[in-house]
Amino acid sequence: VRDKQNLLLHAWENVTSILNSSARILDLGFSGAARKMFIMGAQGNDDSPADYELNITTNRSTNPWLANAAASWQRAGVMTQKLGEKYSYGGFFEDEVGGLRILSINTIVYSGAHSPSDPAPADPFGQFAWLRARLQQAVGDGR
Repeated sequence: VRDKQNLLLHAWENVTSILNSSARILDLGFSGAARKMFIMGAQGNDDSPADYELNITTNRSTNPWLANAAASWQRAGVMTQKLGEKYSYGGFFEDEVGGLRILSINTIVYSGAHSPSDPAPADPFGQFAWLRARLQQAVGDGR
């Protein structure tokens, strides 16, 4: 989004505004078809109020920052409510576009630069267990 955004007075609002604006541009440019054509949700290290920042909130039903990002994309029309509800927990998701099944995990929490730098659990948000189950299901389905 922007380098050193954590130095901004209102970093949370700035990043949210940029996520929303980018999504709206996609939606407008593709005549409202963005929700059917694009997968929004894979964030980079700078797509949060501070570089590589994401609180690990495995024991909570939602992560405040991820819920904020999902709500922004929903308002812009590029993320469904159902996907947003799932994404809000840990930033990982599954979706299908044109017959292609997409599985995305949130890798920010595995970076050596991740903050806060408290020791992370072995499987933050249960992503690896979820990914393993989804891949096993795909094999079982012959996909």
